[in-house]
Amino acid sequence: RIDFETNSLLISIPKMAFFGCESLKQITIPSSITEIDEESFVYCGLLEKVYFENDSSLVTIKKAAFQNCLYLKEILLPSTIKLIENEAFKNCELLKEIIIPSSTNEIGISVFEGCKSMAKVTIHSHVTLINKNAFSCCKSIEEIEIPNSVSMIESSSFINCSSLKSIKLSSSMTSISNMTFFNCTSLSCIEIPPSVTKIGISAFYECTSLKNVTIPSSVTEIKKNA
Repeated sequence: RIDFETNSLLISIPKMAFFGCESLKQITIPSSITEIDEESFVYCGLLEKVYFENDSSLVTIKKAAFQNCLYLKEILLPSTIKLIENEAFKNCELLKEIIIPSSTNEIGISVFEGCKSMAKVTIHSHVTLINKNAFSCCKSIEEIEIPNSVSMIESSSFINCSSLKSIKLSSSMTSISNMTFFNCTSLSCIEIPPSVTKIGISAFYECTSLKNVTIPSSVTEIKKNA
């Protein structure tokens, strides 16, 4: 366990600060912290809980900050976060729930890839971009709602989400990218919003339970193996 003294003046947790601290189980991030830098907690194999002090100032969680924290089960992101960078929580296999606050503009590449136990995802409005592989191989997600603020879901964002049964897409999307829902074998129905004009390569390939698809008249292009 790591504790910081009250009224800490620390503004950043530096790159690789706690890399490989294999006995660390819990940490509370001081309210003064604005940035958690790259790989700060990578391979903290027993880290289970990350807390943030009230009135948190955290703005950015940088690349791979908590990657491969295999026992991380609980983290409640503060309402100040604007950016979650690539691979920030990749392979946090026991993480069960994540709430993306309304302050966040973008979800980075492979941020939650391989979070096999994640069953609940809440994305609040103001997120405009979900980058590629953001939720790939999250095998416990059954349903998700994409807010209308999201204009782009990049390729393979939900690939191999084998328990995903339903998803509500944003009305601001203009395309469904390549392999977005590839091998989502439990997905049974989906309604494509009328803003969409293009469905990419293998967007729904191997969605073997898919029975009902509504394709609006706005769609002018459907790529191979869609």
